[in-house]
Amino acid sequence: MIRRRWQQDDGASTVEWAIWAVPAVVALLAILQAGIWWYDRDVCTEAAQQGMDAARITTGTEAAAQHAASRFLTHTNAPLSDHAVTASRSATTARVQVSGTVMQIIPIPGFVWRISQSSEGAVERFTVPGGS
Repeated sequence: MIRRRWQQDDGASTVEWAIWAVPAVVALLAILQAGIWWYDRDVCTEAAQQGMDAARITTGTEAAAQHAASRFLTHTNAPLSDHAVTASRSATTARVQVSGTVMQIIPIPGFVWRISQSSEGAVERFTVPGGS
């Protein structure tokens, strides 16, 4: 039996694998990137909460809030770069904002993924019944 060249499919599975491998790898990297973003977002949220907890106590200050949030970021060792902590405190409310840049698995030129999370709460203070 004579085989014709156009009927042979030798190497077809290799070509199919090469075609499907690229989208599969891209999908895997996208899932990993989403996981890193989610983790960094949670770390920023918790750091803001830690800072707000330090600022809202009776003797709390903005500096104490910034220190608490920065210390939390340092101890978690999150893949978050260029992080910044801002805090504000008035007589009634305390607010801490934590932001940073998410690490990218595959750097895309011109694309920077920033996260900014904040926490705000009432400042603890002594009151008398019927007063404010």
